[in-house]
Amino acid sequence: MEQSASLIVKLPIKVCDTCTIVLSRWCEPTKPGWRSYDDYDRGTWTIDAKQLENRGNEPKWTWKVHELKSGALKCVCCQFLIQCLDASSWMVYGDEDYVQLKSCLVGSTHTNLHDRETEDNSLRYGNSSLSGSKYERFHRPRLQLYKDTKLDDEDGRRYAPGDYLFILPVAQSVGREGTNTASVFHGRLVGKNVDYTLVDHWFTICKNTHVKSELPKSRNYGSEVTECQPTPSRVIPNFRLIDINERRVVLAEPTQEYAALSYVWGNSKRLLLRNANLEQLSKPGALAHDNDSVPRTFRDAVAVAAALHLQYLWIDAVCIVQDDETQLLEHMNCMDQIYGAAVLTIVSDTTDAGNVIPGVGRPRGPAQATLQHGNTSFISSKRTFGRALFDSPWE
Repeated sequence: MEQSASLIVKLPIKVCDTCTIVLSRWCEPTKPGWRSYDDYDRGTWTIDAKQLENRGNEPKWTWKVHELKSGALKCVCCQFLIQCLDASSWMVYGDEDYVQLKSCLVGSTHTNLHDRETEDNSLRYGNSSLSGSKYERFHRPRLQLYKDTKLDDEDGRRYAPGDYLFILPVAQSVGREGTNTASVFHGRLVGKNVDYTLVDHWFTICKNTHVKSELPKSRNYGSEVTECQPTPSRVIPNFRLIDINERRVVLAEPTQEYAALSYVWGNSKRLLLRNANLEQLSKPGALAHDNDSVPRTFRDAVAVAAALHLQYLWIDAVCIVQDDETQLLEHMNCMDQIYGAAVLTIVSDTTDAGNVIPGVGRPRGPAQATLQHGNTSFISSKRTFGRALFDSPWE
């Protein structure tokens, strides 16, 4: 007996009236003559609810958090905005706090579209509009918290500007060898684990293109600019490295390329190179990944170096004999040369060496919030590099 096919009904995604307007305008630029207002601009550290609703001319929308939560029960956009907050650990909020979404200028591009025809026409007619340059400004929605201060004045309850995140369209997939200008000021989904293929691609670009360059002296940069290529250092006596392949400490050769680790020692139990264990740590397998005496940060850094096809890694604790005062002082005085000569530096932003590196030793989280609107996917941004450094243990 044949079974009849199931009837599949696809219900439309519900969007509330406010979010219908929001979604159509949240990347909209300010109109000519409009003044973009940011409370930080004029040193206003608290603001009342009426001012929060009315100040500034850019497209913006304001909710109390509990109102947004209520809307999330029926509206996919309200739900997305709450998920953006939950996906961003730095956005600590309460139900009585305000959330404001507004369109902000995040940057611009000036593209030179010059070709022979436009150049000839420009010279022939003296028309600069034919020069082939293109200038674009980009606006993106910024979701910012205003924290309830629990203080009242004659204007009512006061709110302090809190932290924020951006909502970005997802960049279209592009080849490893090129960039897509249509994807500027877009975002990408960051996975739970490090994408070593992508990092290796960045590393290859750095090695091949970030070299010393001669610039015209008129540009006030001097005649030579040194990019991030490693700088040759003088020979340091008793300079040691970790051999990634053999998982042991070895005396380094002057021409060997290596990565360096920068980390916070913290209060964890430390593995230190001393005269007493120098012979032991020089044996193959002494720094094996399953050796619990090796701090997790060290093991993860070794894994990163191995994934990037680097054979050698420098870590101060196990590459400098810590109870040899002469060697310790000499190497400490050469720190700038040691890091400067490394082909890359791995930075562990953890509180101590006993912690795993997120994305390497354990998955990163939480995942970014996502929203599909029309033909475009949107994601919540990660914290900007500058903001992340603000309260970083490593910084």
